[in-house]
Order: sequence, then structure tokens, then C-alpha cells
Amino acid sequence: MFTSLTSRIAAVGIMVATALFVLVLAIVDASRQSRESFQWVMHSSQIIQAMEETMAGLRSAESGQRGYVLTQNPGFAQSFDRRIEDARATYAELYELTKDNPLQSGRVREFGKLMDERIELMNTPLQMARQNAFDEARTAVSEGRGHETMNSLVLIASDFLNEEEQLRDQRIMAAERRLAWGRGVALFGGPLIALITLLLSAMVIRGIRYPTRLLNAAMSQLGQGDLDARVSEKMGSREFDRLAHGYNAMAEKLEMTVAAQERSKGELRRVHDELLSSSQTLKERGEVIELLGAMSHRMQATRTDAELAEVISIFVPRVMPDLPGVLYAYNNSRNLLV
Repeated sequence: MFTSLTSRIAAVGIMVATALFVLVLAIVDASRQSRESFQWVMHSSQIIQAMEETMAGLRSAESGQRGYVLTQNPGFAQSFDRRIEDARATYAELYELTKDNPLQSGRVREFGKLMDERIELMNTPLQMARQNAFDEARTAVSEGRGHETMNSLVLIASDFLNEEEQLRDQRIMAAERRLAWGRGVALFGGPLIALITLLLSAMVIRGIRYPTRLLNAAMSQLGQGDLDARVSEKMGSREFDRLAHGYNAMAEKLEMTVAAQERSKGELRRVHDELLSSSQTLKERGEVIELLGAMSHRMQATRTDAELAEVISIFVPRVMPDLPGVLYAYNNSRNLLV
């Protein structure tokens, strides 16, 4: 698919980068989900705390009311007011926190109605006591007015807390599962990406080392004088195929150049031999010309046929060695060769 080594390296880089990106996204998503789960856990914990504080405020307010009616100590009345104010404040927080849950929100509204009713029932004896009608106030307290309302509040609060605790436990389990999933992704994805990177890198390295070894072997053979050394195997990539093609073309040109050089050497040897032969011939011809010149000079100096014959018999054998012959000349009448 990837005939180019460059494209393979690029593909390896893209695959590794993509795998790392996916791993990071998975870890970030797991972290986000875990954070959201823990936020919901904190949300449930806040709701549970708000309900418990509201119930504690009502109970403390009831204790303050009873304390004031029984002891006539104004501090208990002040405590009642503070606790009622705290209970209303925590109830308002509880009301806002449960708006996302219709079931719990309905329970909170029902709880609020009963709480208002319970506060009104507790406030009536308190107002009597503040008007110094302590006997009537004690009588009202002893009659247990609002006891059923308080029991209803306790039941609603108990159901509400049980539901919210179950939600909190479920959210804790979901957060733990998401944390475990994120941890598993990190522990599994990291080594997996490392393994994939090593395998892909090994493939790329092999794609470089194998053709490099073939080229080195061919060039070594060429350097040792083997002009027929060529790269005939498939190199595995377009870049190395081009290198092999270039090497083969260079080797062929080198072989042609060496052959042409050998032919030139042969031609030079032939020309050299011809030159040597021509030089010898010229030398011999020069000697002959020199002999002929000397013979001509001597011939001009002769006065008789005998002297002429002597000069010729001396020089001609040197000019034409190993050639037998006879010299003829006209007589004085020029009608006979003697």
C-alpha cells in the first residue's frame, strides 16, 4: 500500500499520534466523568447534611421551647429562635439542592409543609410563656400537641435520607468504576501504544537496513573490481528503488568506460608499435640515403671504370644487402652492354 519509505514513516507518525490522542481523550473523558460522579456524590452528601441539619434544628428548637416553658429562662427562647432560623435556612438550601430530582423534591415540599406546621405548634406554647402564661404553656406542651407531626417529619426525613444515601452509594460506585476504567485505559493503552510503536519502528528500520545492505554489498563488489555487480532484488520502497536504479546505471556506464579504455589502450599499443616500425624504417632509409649520397660523391670522383666498379661493389651491397646482381654498362660505341 505504501510504496514510499517517506509515506511509511509519515503513516507510522500519524498512527502513533492518533493512538496517543485517542488515549489522552479517553483518559480526559474518564477523568471528566469521574469528576462529575464525585460532584454528584458531593451533591448527595450536601443534601443529606442539609436534611440532617434541618432535623437537628427542629429538635434543638423543640428543646429550647420546652426549656423556656419549664425553666422560664429567656436563653432557651433565644435558642429556639436561632434554631428555627437555622432550620429554615438549611431547608431553603435543601429545597434548591433537590430541584433536579422530582421524587426527592416532592418529599422536600411535603416536609416543608409539615415543618411549618410543627414550628407553628411549637411557637404557640412559647408565645404563651412569653406572655407569662407559663401554666397554660406547660399544659399545652404536656398535651403533646405536634407529636404526630414530628413523627411524620421523622418518617419523611428517614425515607428521604434512605433514598439519597442509596443515590450517593450508586454515585460512589459509578465514580469508582469510571476511575477503574480510566486507570485500565492508562495501564493498557500506554503499553499497547508503546508496543505498536516498536513494531512499526522495527518495520521501518528493516525497510531501511535491508536495501542498505544490498547496496553496500553491490558497491563493495564493484570496488573490488567486479564490474558486473548489480542490484537486482526488490528494494521494498520507491526511494531505494531509485537508488538501486541509479547505482545500476552508474555501474553500466563505468563498465562501458572501462571497456572503452581497454580498447583505447589496445589502439595506443598498435599505434605505438606502428610508430616504432616507422621509426626503424625511417632510420634505415636515412642510412640508405646517407650511403647513396656517399656513393654518389665517390662515383663522381672516379676516373676509370675500374674505380667506378669498385665504388659500386662497396656501397651497393650495403644499400641492398643480400641481393645478388650484376652491373651492365654501354661500351663506347653505345651499341653493347658489357
